[in-house]
Amino acid sequence: MNTNRICGTIGIALGVLCLIGALNIPEPVMGDALGPKFFPLLVSGGMIIIGIVTWLTDVRNAGKGHYERTQVITPKWKEVYLMIGVTIVIGLVYSMLFVDLGYIISTFIFVGAILSLVNPRRHVMNLIIALVFSVGAYYVFAKLLGLSLPRGVLGFF
Repeated sequence: MNTNRICGTIGIALGVLCLIGALNIPEPVMGDALGPKFFPLLVSGGMIIIGIVTWLTDVRNAGKGHYERTQVITPKWKEVYLMIGVTIVIGLVYSMLFVDLGYIISTFIFVGAILSLVNPRRHVMNLIIALVFSVGAYYVFAKLLGLSLPRGVLGFF
């Protein structure tokens, strides 16, 4: 199995998991019937469709002889898979810290960690970007758009 089929399979599987999660969102008592379900349903449907298209394109190209066999595990790909795995772990830690630490601190840690992963030699720049992004995004969403974001330990502001 080559990388296109692996990516297609992962896309379909994640899309199905998102679809199951979206269908388990409770119905709103008042207002729009779709309510909070619309965006997750849209994303999961898109993931499933893109996964299927990736699979079918690969199958079609294999039948026409345009198929190049690529090794899935090479030294280069091991590094890519490691970065993907670390990114997933960072995202899971972010989701666990989000409410307790609040949006600004948890997003600062998340963005800083991701930037340090992809740009390891520019620590000061990574910290500045993480700080500006987390505070700027909080201002846009909480102050300008009036959305409620967790304040966490900064709740006294």
